[in-house]
Amino acid sequence: MTLLARLLKAGVIVNGDFEKTTKGCPQGSPLSLILSNIVLNELDHKLEARNLGYGRWADDFVIAVRSERAAHRVMKGTIAYLEEEL
Repeated sequence: MTLLARLLKAGVIVNGDFEKTTKGCPQGSPLSLILSNIVLNELDHKLEARNLGYGRWADDFVIAVRSERAAHRVMKGTIAYLEEEL
């Protein structure tokens, strides 16, 4: 078993009790930052192709636009891309 697989199956402590990890990566683990940067690299390319200003750290990001209307349009498109493509 690879180190990556071991980290994903390591489990978490919640309120002092151990819980098995059934899927995904526990929030806050060092692996979470690495995996989100790998996956969201595609989002970076999309935003750059659209000439949008943005800042991202791991899975947190801000996209700068000029108007509320543009914000709604970009947010709708970004959510759709994240949910459907990634």
